[in-house]
This record gives sequence, C-alpha cells and structure tokens, in this order.
Amino acid sequence: MLSKFLPLAGVALFSATTLTNSYTGAQLFNDWDFFSARDSTHGAVAYLPRDQALSSSLAFVPPSSPSAAIFGADSKTAVAPGSGRPSVRLTTKQGWTHGLFVADIAHMPTGCGVWPSWWMFGADWPNNGEVDIVEGVHEQRGNIASLHTSAGCTIRTGPGLGERAAEYSGRVRSTNCAFDPVTNTNTGCGIEDVAPGTASYGAEFNRRGGGVYVLEWTDAEISVWHLQCDSPQSRLLMSSAAVPSTKAFGVPLARFGAPENGARDGGDQCDIASKFHDMKMVFTTTFCGDWAGDTWEGSGCKAKTGVETCEAFVEQNPQMFREAFWDVRGVRVFQAGAAAPLAVPRAMEEANQPEPLMSFVPREAKVERDAPEEDVTSTTIVTVHSTRTQTLTETSTRPLPTPTSATLGIRPGKIINAPSESGAKRLSAKESYVGRILRALRQLDWEELARGSVLRLVVMEEV
Repeated sequence: MLSKFLPLAGVALFSATTLTNSYTGAQLFNDWDFFSARDSTHGAVAYLPRDQALSSSLAFVPPSSPSAAIFGADSKTAVAPGSGRPSVRLTTKQGWTHGLFVADIAHMPTGCGVWPSWWMFGADWPNNGEVDIVEGVHEQRGNIASLHTSAGCTIRTGPGLGERAAEYSGRVRSTNCAFDPVTNTNTGCGIEDVAPGTASYGAEFNRRGGGVYVLEWTDAEISVWHLQCDSPQSRLLMSSAAVPSTKAFGVPLARFGAPENGARDGGDQCDIASKFHDMKMVFTTTFCGDWAGDTWEGSGCKAKTGVETCEAFVEQNPQMFREAFWDVRGVRVFQAGAAAPLAVPRAMEEANQPEPLMSFVPREAKVERDAPEEDVTSTTIVTVHSTRTQTLTETSTRPLPTPTSATLGIRPGKIINAPSESGAKRLSAKESYVGRILRALRQLDWEELARGSVLRLVVMEEV
C-alpha cells in the first residue's frame, strides 16, 4: 500500500547561521594558496611556493592526526645574509564580508625573532581593512588583536578590565586604526590580553594544548574571543554546524566598533561596515621586520641571545626555530543568511516520491554519541560539514511532534541505500524525531564515511 506523506504543521526549518567552510588536514594546503612573494613587513623570511613547502616538509599532514595541518619555518639550515629563513604563508582562495571565523590551534610559532599571525585582509589594502586576530612577537605572553584601516577609524582608550570590562577584557595599546601614507605609520589600534592565567599566546599557549580563537565580524562590531581548547564552547564550535550565541563565550578579549556610540559617549568612532569588506584569512610565520626587528632589544631578546640584530640571529641559528610552526586542528567559517533551499535526493525524484520534509548533505559524518534523544525546543537536528558540499543546518524552533511512524533514509552519494521500504531504517514511533535521527546516525560506519562519502539525510512523515 502506498504511503501518504504530509508536511509537519508548525515546524520551522531554517538556516539562519550556516557552516559554509571547513578546513582540516590537507584542505589547508589544497584550498588555500601558498604566498611566495616578498614580505610586505620587510621580514627576514623567504616564503616557499606549494611544491617546495611540501617537498621540504615545511607543510605536512601528520599521519597520526590526518585532520591536522602543520606548517611553519625551516629549523635545520643556516641561511645567507639577506636571503631570509624559508617559511610558509597560507591565504584562503575565498574572501568574505562578515561572519564567524574559528581556528582550533594546537600550537603556534614562538621564540625570539618570530612574528606569527592569523589575520584577515582585503586585496585593496588598507581600504578593505585588516584584522589581526592572533598576533605577537618574540616571547610575548598575551595575544594582541588589532585593526588596520584607511583614514577615519579610532577606538576609545579604556582599561578593559576596569571601565570597559563589560565590553572586553583586554587593554588598549593604541587607538588610531588608520594607516598614514604620509608618514608610513601602520601601528593600527590594538587590544592586548592582560588577564592573568589565560595563556592566549606563545609558549604557555602551546604548553596547555593550544586553544580556539573566534572572530565575529558584523556591520557594527568586530570581536575576538580566546577559548580554552577543552571548553564546551570550543567543542561545539568545532563539531557543530549550528552556531551558539556568542554570549556563551563570555566577555571577548577585544571588541571594536559600535559607531552609534562614538559621538554620544566617547566610544569607538569607526564605521566597521565601510572599513572592512572582502577579506581573506591568512596564516603567517615571519621574522624580524617592522615589528619584531624594531623591538629586538626592547623585548630582551638581544640580551638573551647575545646576538646584535634580529636578522643575524634568524639567519645563523636554525635550531632556535624548532617551535616556529603552526599546528592547526581546523578552521571554520559560519555565515548568516536566509533560509537555504532544501535539496531533493535523486533517488526520490527517480522513484517519483513526494518531496522530503527535510533533506541536506552532511559535510562531515559526525554526531555526539551521547546526545539526548528526548524532544527539545530550538534543537539542531544534526551537525555536519564536508569537503565537497555546502552545509545546510536544519533546526526547529518548536517541539518536534511524534508521528504514527517515520522513515529515515540515509544513503551515500552513489545511492547504495535509497529511502524505501527495504532500504531505509525503520524506527519506533515512540521516539522523538531527534532521537530517531541520532539513533540511526550512530549505526553508520563512521570510519568509512570519514574517507569522503557524501551523504543525504531524508526525514519524512508517514501516515
């Protein structure tokens, strides 16, 4: 007997904030460009093109952790004066305007002479803007988040931990964000993490297993958070296609913007919407240059190393740069937008079956094994991401009703199991929709799926 399929009344499926990009392992080398031109900050560095970086093992995926990407500087070879230490700089092929940008970093470059950064910038610099999310030099302890813009962008001086503690926890280092082409001044406006015990940068960050950095970029504000790598928020950000409210992250390390407050209370006077657009992400490991070179003596590195200049130290002491590398567990981008169209699996079209209640292509076969199976409100049905397809995250703002029965069809892209009486998993009507989906997902061969299968999940109400 043919089944009749009806839509669920009162259930809103939407994708208000969607995981649009996820980079792990070799994706950071395949989907990002290897920059090999001269360093614009006049660093003592020689950036390698992709083939050289991979063949010299300055960029590789560790066999024991295929989802990680390790890249950085040469630590074996002394280099000739003026030639620069070989290193890797990665830039995304894609650019963005607005979004939530997340990097799970296990290890960052550190040490005297080293200047690492995870940052974003636009091709028409400084008119498209620049945001330095993670940045520092030498043996710095606290991260510094900064903006660099065209003329007309400043932030208010505030102690952070005192007067502006509700806005951000850092300390303002400089207030003028604008690049001055007359004097070639490009200090930018920076906020430094000074909270005790946060381990947001350098050697202590690495000793604690790294952490997760988050940049939220809207029309009105730019905010940066540093989250501990084992926090619930970090785990959710790196495993879910749903974005929790950033309020769950606590007070950010840095916050810039809110131009509507500028004239009224002396707040930041920077129009984020006009100063920042079309920016790409970058991972850099450079040396000396305009910042690390200029602070060589003041940082204490000259006295510690006994070498007169930063450049001479970098050129002559390769063994001192064994910690000058990034170990990145993943980078993710979330975008806000309108509801995305729901895809109809080819198998259902060929079978002339009704359109599914919801369908989407998972981007990574992953689900929390201990996820609850009861009805909940405002729940993410399943969280996924992929190397091949854009993600749609389906959520419900109301409790999910339990129909008389339900069909849950899960199949690889080659249609090994099409949703049908024989191919679909039949599940008890006593369970919630969430429970049914999670239970079926747990039965899949996740090791096989992790090798790149593209799945479709179809849920239909049957009466």
